[in-house]
Amino acid sequence: MFVVISKWEFDPEQEAAVNAAASKMMETIRSWDGIESSYNVRAGSNYILSVIGYRDQATHERLVMDPSGPFSAAARETGIESVARWVWSERGLVE
Repeated sequence: MFVVISKWEFDPEQEAAVNAAASKMMETIRSWDGIESSYNVRAGSNYILSVIGYRDQATHERLVMDPSGPFSAAARETGIESVARWVWSERGLVE
C-alpha cells in the first residue's frame, strides 16, 4: 500500500467548517477505486493530518497528481482549500 500523510492548517475559529469539509473530502476519497483507507487525525488546536492509503503509487498518481483529476475536483467541491491550508505531505510504501 502507498500511504500519503498530509498536514493541513486552519483557523480554530473555522473549526466547524473545516471538520465538515474534511469529512466530506474523506467520504468522497473513500468512494474511489484503489483507496485502501482514508481518515483525518486532529493534531493540536489548528492542524489536521489526513491519512490516505492507496493500492499503489500509480493509483495515487492517477487520482491526485493530475490537476484536472478527481482529487482537485473533490477539493473544489468540498471547499477544503478555502478553510484550510495544505502545509506538507509525506509519501511512502507500507509493507
